[in-house]
Amino acid sequence: MPHIHPLPHSPVVVDINTTSLVTPRLRNMQHCHVHEPETCSHNSCLNGGRCAKLSVENREREKGISAHSAPKERPVCRRCVCPGGSWGPRCKVTARTFSGAGWAWVRAPPSCLPARISLRLLIRHPTGLVFYSGPMAPTPRGPDAPPTPLLALQLWQGRPQLLLEGRGGPLKVELNTPLHNGHWHTIHIQLHSKLEETDGDSDSVWPWFGHGVLQLGGMAHTPVRPEDHGWTAAPTSRPMEGCVSDLRFNGQLVDLGEPAASEGSVGGCLPQEEACLGAIPGCGRRGRCVGGLEQPECECEPGWSGLGCKTPTDPVALGRASFVKVALSFTPAPHVLTLQLRMRTRGARDGLLVRVNTHQEDVGLAMHGRPVSDGSWHTVWAERHGHNLVVGVDDGDGWRWNESLPALEGVDEGGGWSPPPPLHVDKNEGITVGGRPEFAGVNLVTVRDDLKE
Repeated sequence: MPHIHPLPHSPVVVDINTTSLVTPRLRNMQHCHVHEPETCSHNSCLNGGRCAKLSVENREREKGISAHSAPKERPVCRRCVCPGGSWGPRCKVTARTFSGAGWAWVRAPPSCLPARISLRLLIRHPTGLVFYSGPMAPTPRGPDAPPTPLLALQLWQGRPQLLLEGRGGPLKVELNTPLHNGHWHTIHIQLHSKLEETDGDSDSVWPWFGHGVLQLGGMAHTPVRPEDHGWTAAPTSRPMEGCVSDLRFNGQLVDLGEPAASEGSVGGCLPQEEACLGAIPGCGRRGRCVGGLEQPECECEPGWSGLGCKTPTDPVALGRASFVKVALSFTPAPHVLTLQLRMRTRGARDGLLVRVNTHQEDVGLAMHGRPVSDGSWHTVWAERHGHNLVVGVDDGDGWRWNESLPALEGVDEGGGWSPPPPLHVDKNEGITVGGRPEFAGVNLVTVRDDLKE
């Protein structure tokens, strides 16, 4: 939300002969990017989490790892210890269930451009309001006043529709794909403008924004009328029935467990959890139910496997100039590929983590830039869907999330998007973990791009 910042070195003087007033100059600053601290304080943990001092040894024991395999040094850090159902450095709840007669208020998207909003939906009814940022009551308007700003995402006959109103005129974008089929669907919204006015962060301020909250799943007030706000049409007033998950503003997760206000909605995705209870024995304390309503399955936390996610996985130690080759028992889909690796290292800042051997060209996941070599376990993952690529670390919040979505950022030189080239993974060569080996015949010559430590 906007904040008022005083500028003490440029005071304003108001003099009306009998009274003089001197006050600091105030300027409305827009926070385009919210930066959350890496360590916790007594009030920074959400959803019942608590801030505690933990050494590396305690953290390894908490994850079920033997203390004998932990690094010799025991640095101490402050981190949130999260209850079940919450994740990450601040114990955020990433999903919320809406009953078809409820709503929840969360913070509004940043009012700067470019901006990106993404979320996942599990829909049970073809019509409903997904989110709404707009007026809650009629506002006085002159005859030449521009439309009141509006941003809304709704479902109409199962298809998602994005509605925009404001100084830039009305805009309606609809996808001809029904979403009420019991599967999870991901929606990405890219907002940009050619506005020349910029703030201190060199980002354009979006004229549609200006409302302090984003209403999820429905409206807390009476339905708005388009004639009261100069709109061509108003969003549906029917509340959504289903789940919203992984709501992100510019890559940063929004907590859905403790909204500012709510009614008829609860944290977590109850339909998904119930689907697993009815189809399989349960996911246990180390797993969570995924896969939608039609094909529910348990996804174990990194480092755990087996029925009920009760069996710890076996780590392998990679020394200098070392690598591991893994053959695959299945053939990945040519246009959808997901990689995940759980790792722990100290000191190494660059190196190859995973390389996928394909018939066309190799695809790699490397470590470079922001360090994760702090002696703690981290989960590094990447997903490729057609032209789009998403890379994340741990819970994927904030700097731990990066995405390349060329389909949203423009078109190719030919004026349209051609199908992405398929990745045909070689099952025999499969996956290489660690460095990149080079052979002369059958003899190993060297290993490049290894982690070294």
